[in-house]
Amino acid sequence: MNARDAHGRFRVAVTGVGVKSPAGNTPEEAFQTFLAAKSTAATVDRLAAEAVPVRFACLVAPFEPEAYLTRREARQIDRVTLLALCAAADAVTDA
Repeated sequence: MNARDAHGRFRVAVTGVGVKSPAGNTPEEAFQTFLAAKSTAATVDRLAAEAVPVRFACLVAPFEPEAYLTRREARQIDRVTLLALCAAADAVTDA
């Protein structure tokens, strides 16, 4: 079986799940939040201090990025990339 598609790109099969989201930091937490139809929106104090019309957000629960990356690496990348890398690492572990 050829591991590349018709355009020469590698084919990938996702067999694990990783989550870093406002609904939870594990697939089980997120699933339970979805089943309970629980809102993840909350008032955010730091938004209230800024001159923005919105005072609520859906924030990702705190977790330890040092479990996935070195402290230096975690400081050098933006928050969205950090969340994606950590969720991808969880997915590989889950596979």
